[in-house]
Amino acid sequence: MSARQMRELIDEGDDDLAVPDDVVRRRRTELGLTQEELAHRAGVSMRYISLLETQKHQPTLDTINGLSEGLETTMTTLVSEIEDLLRES
Repeated sequence: MSARQMRELIDEGDDDLAVPDDVVRRRRTELGLTQEELAHRAGVSMRYISLLETQKHQPTLDTINGLSEGLETTMTTLVSEIEDLLRES
């Protein structure tokens, strides 16, 4: 997925990114990271990670980039996993 396609996905509406909680939480726990450790790696607050994981906040493109780095993956992979969840629901 190109950066342009990712931007289009995000621009389609924030609701499309309302489900990264499963992806973020699953990847974080697979890596054995706490919310605090992921927050530090991603350059956000622990509260922000908590809000993402409880669907009370929706990430920006910059945040998705930081999360992907913190979760040791690419932004393309992270967004693809979110898209897969959307297709399943």
